[in-house]
Amino acid sequence: MSLRNAFQALGTADPPKDNATISVAQLPANILDAFVPGYPVISKFIRDSFGFDISIVVSLCLLVFGLFTSAKLIWHYAYEYFQEYCMSYVCIESDDDIFAHVMDWLAEQKISKSSRTLMATTGRESAWDSFSGGEMDFVSEPGQLLNFSNWDAKVPPTFQPYFGTHRFFHKGRYFEFLRQQKSVMGSSWGGGSVIREDEYIKLTCIGRSTQPIKDLIKEARDHYLDKEKTSTVVRRPAPKEMRGRGRNVWNRVASRPSRPIDTVVLEHEQKARLLADINEYLHPKTAIWYANRGIPYRRGYLLAGPPGTGKSSLAWAIAGVFGLDIYCISLVEPTLTEEDLGTMFTSLPRRCVVLLEDIDAAGLVKRGEQTTTEETKDTSEAAKLGAEISKAIKASQEKGTKAKENQGVSL
Repeated sequence: MSLRNAFQALGTADPPKDNATISVAQLPANILDAFVPGYPVISKFIRDSFGFDISIVVSLCLLVFGLFTSAKLIWHYAYEYFQEYCMSYVCIESDDDIFAHVMDWLAEQKISKSSRTLMATTGRESAWDSFSGGEMDFVSEPGQLLNFSNWDAKVPPTFQPYFGTHRFFHKGRYFEFLRQQKSVMGSSWGGGSVIREDEYIKLTCIGRSTQPIKDLIKEARDHYLDKEKTSTVVRRPAPKEMRGRGRNVWNRVASRPSRPIDTVVLEHEQKARLLADINEYLHPKTAIWYANRGIPYRRGYLLAGPPGTGKSSLAWAIAGVFGLDIYCISLVEPTLTEEDLGTMFTSLPRRCVVLLEDIDAAGLVKRGEQTTTEETKDTSEAAKLGAEISKAIKASQEKGTKAKENQGVSL
């Protein structure tokens, strides 16, 4: 059959009957009739009451919804490909110091003021925070007693970006900040496994180079260290269940103002010799000398004396003079084992001050507990043996009494 004959057949075909025609406007009604119960009744009521065909509105709504869904899907896939091939990112775990540096820096940026999803934290200051001039508002007259009952109410809260994605511009560059939680398997105190929630942040920028993100992290770190340059960071061992696989071994406890060495009561000559010895030890050439000879790079000082004579104060002052963090370990902690000590010292930075407290009492608590356990065990065994002896004596006495009762009287 030729193409001309086909057009002639279409031209001579009879038109369809009225009850068989289905217009485009009626198509949504037929579709909604199958999925929405009662739609024909509602459509008929609106058409009879207002003379308006609702199928036109439904058609427009379906068209807009379809276009919006298609555009959203296309944008989603296009943005994924753009992120994969045209963007760079850097992830930071919550147990790293850089996490605190970036979060502290973001809390003072415009993103923490303009974002619509923020996390509010109490702005209460600790005992070691830097002095703020707001406390002078409580001083009214000389000799008047101070009242700090409303002090916490006057301290404004601090705001940080909440979990999710935040977008901001910094020095003309576009950045994305993602803060999320993830479940991590950790070890518990009893030797089992527990699931805990850890945080991480991801910084993203446009381009195939991570240098802009590195510059931002460096700026955040410099900003943080500039505020802490006159302070000494204090760290202590993390709880037993968090010391897993060398991570989260140390917890940052506080950042206290550095103590001047002049406030430590010690002979001037002895103090000068101590500082000179530490300064020579911290010199880079000394570290090379130790490494070339295979000698462990460490230096120890034994500070002995009654409590309150300034042993810990001298350690704080040394850390403040040389700008080092101080790591405090109490050797009488019951959960501290030899394996934990090895892990802690392995995770120490190259230069720091380690303060071993109560070194003269190390192991005494455990030996005392062991002695108490042995004494308790011996006491329980002796009590058990004594109870058996008493029972045997009592049984023999009862047997003798019965024998006397059964004995006859001879005349």
